Amino acid sequence: MMTPTTESLIKIHHTDVPLSYYTGLLGMPGVTAYAGFYEICSPKKGETVYISAASGAVGQFVGQFTKLTGCVMLLGVLEARKR
Repeated sequence: MMTPTTESLIKIHHTDVPLSYYTGLLGMPGVTAYAGFYEICSPKKGETVYISAASGAVGQFVGQFTKLTGCVMLLGVLEARKR
């Protein structure tokens, strides 16, 4: 198990954007969505992208990347079945 220390922290010097961006688009959710969408999936314009869960930050960013790329978006919906 890794224990965080103050030595592992870095100060953000880039203040061209609001610091709150570093908790979203420029932080873990944005980087995860970007890597998954552009680096792993890398769809082309017009292709269909299935997003199984767009309720969280990563899924919402993937949805925006899908729209920006010109892809068709399919959102997965989980429905509880009555038996």
